[in-house]
Amino acid sequence: MSGPILVLDDLVKSYGALPVTDHVSLEVGPREIHALIGPNGAGKSTLVGEIAGSIRPDAGRVVFAGRDVTRLDPARRARLGLARVFQTSQVVAGFTALENVQLAAAATAGSAFRFLTPVAAERGLRDRAAAALERVGLGDRFTVAAGALAHGEKRALELAMGLVQEPRLLLLDEPMAGTGREETERLTELLASLDGSIAMLIVEHDMATVFRLAHRITVLISGAVAISGSPDDIRADATVRSAYLGEEG
Repeated sequence: MSGPILVLDDLVKSYGALPVTDHVSLEVGPREIHALIGPNGAGKSTLVGEIAGSIRPDAGRVVFAGRDVTRLDPARRARLGLARVFQTSQVVAGFTALENVQLAAAATAGSAFRFLTPVAAERGLRDRAAAALERVGLGDRFTVAAGALAHGEKRALELAMGLVQEPRLLLLDEPMAGTGREETERLTELLASLDGSIAMLIVEHDMATVFRLAHRITVLISGAVAISGSPDDIRADATVRSAYLGEEG
């Protein structure tokens, strides 16, 4: 498609008298990497929930792939091609890496995923899962229980679980949370390798990752968009440097 893959149109969400999403509008292009940043309490988590479908806005619209999805639940949005990678791990610790990715593929495909009844559909899911694990560098970890993986490997596994859904937009909610510098650098390079192949909206606190990956950055402060622009625009904005990047104007 030539238009934006995601449009947030004047989203509003309040809890009591407290506005958490304050008339937020933004767009993500079909192959764009768009980063959403802001200080703690800026409303990023609420906005992610509104995009994914777990939180219903009080007003405004979420348009995905040209369709108004404001009232659709997360499962229906996922089937349309919106995949979310969570801030906290969603893997099943007792399942192998391959089984976790197969489950993600099955959820999108609508398969029952019968472990003990191998059929063509499940073989197809296995092939897709194996390819996704290879893509994120876990080709030698198929049979390892997810709970036994290192933290950075679990984050890569979660990315594979998103990619196996063949999404049109990957929503990444703090993918670097809890990772060390070496793991962060590896995951950043992994995401960079996807540049141009898939649209991504990344919510992240690690500024090195943000400025390495993002084509555009939107800064959220007190629930409202403070500025949206290129990484150079964000670096040059005195208000953002003072309020968020911790620099003097």
